[in-house]
Amino acid sequence: MNQENSQPSVHSLALVVHSANLGSDQTLSVVAHDVHHQDRKSMLGPGRVFSTRDKQELLGLLSGNLNMSLEMLDERCLAASQETIMWFKPRGKQLVNVQGTELEVPLPSLIFLLHQRQLHIVAYKGNRRPDPDTKLLACGLPNVSRNGSWCSGGNAMPAHPTQSDIEGIERRFFLSPFTHWTDNHVTDAGDMEQFFHDLSEKRSYPVNKLAPATQPLRNGWDDRCVTLKSWMNEIVGA
Repeated sequence: MNQENSQPSVHSLALVVHSANLGSDQTLSVVAHDVHHQDRKSMLGPGRVFSTRDKQELLGLLSGNLNMSLEMLDERCLAASQETIMWFKPRGKQLVNVQGTELEVPLPSLIFLLHQRQLHIVAYKGNRRPDPDTKLLACGLPNVSRNGSWCSGGNAMPAHPTQSDIEGIERRFFLSPFTHWTDNHVTDAGDMEQFFHDLSEKRSYPVNKLAPATQPLRNGWDDRCVTLKSWMNEIVGA
């Protein structure tokens, strides 16, 4: 066959669920229809019983996209699902990249939330494990909006993250060059490079200069007090 005229092989199966009320009983039946593709047209084939083999093939197809491994819970991990992981990083010194220059600076306690390959970072007061009612602050770092959304600059994030990815994600975030302030979430921040050079000589991050985090509402912004639970739910769509 001429390679230029070859078409990808596509096997489609349509499932039709029939529900019938028979007096006080309700029955469900599933009928499978092969879909035939030809000349850019698709035709529904005759119905047949959705067999055990069909079920096995469907389960195999779906399970191929799932991470079925079992992980021990890391003490920093706050929540995890197939395409989401959230953890916290207690305040302390951290090596960061500012316009190509690496500096060790003190940072506030941070919360990272990776959902559908998008990384979000916010801060909070204190050093303990945050709970659902913890009030959130802007993280005080460049390239991050007040709602926590990181401008990744092309850095790819895992689609199905696990706890073993946490250190790599943090390293990618901190050592990807900070290039600009996004939103006004640090009072009197001034020049970004000078801010971090001055910060490298301090013992702790000036958390009192951080603005409250904003709620990443789908239809706008919310400047009310944002808690960890409301922030997480809004991002993951819970």
